[in-house]
Amino acid sequence: FSLPRLKDCRIALACECHSIQEMGEVPQSLIFGRVKRIFIDDNVGSVDEQGRLKVDAAAVDPIGRLGGDEYTSFGTVYSIPRPQ
Repeated sequence: FSLPRLKDCRIALACECHSIQEMGEVPQSLIFGRVKRIFIDDNVGSVDEQGRLKVDAAAVDPIGRLGGDEYTSFGTVYSIPRPQ
């Protein structure tokens, strides 16, 4: 997979810029992109009985930026069945 990415990154998206929306009085941008290619490590992705991709969220072990110097790590995984 030729997409440059961080070492040990379990999921990577190759995107093409669709548009950039400038927001607010303090210059901030919201960037919209089209996903062209996806890399998913074999250790976190599998195919279910119906042929759909299933990503093991706990195995991905993501982090999220809250703002400033604060980040959050992954917590409990909840599974809520979709209505039929």
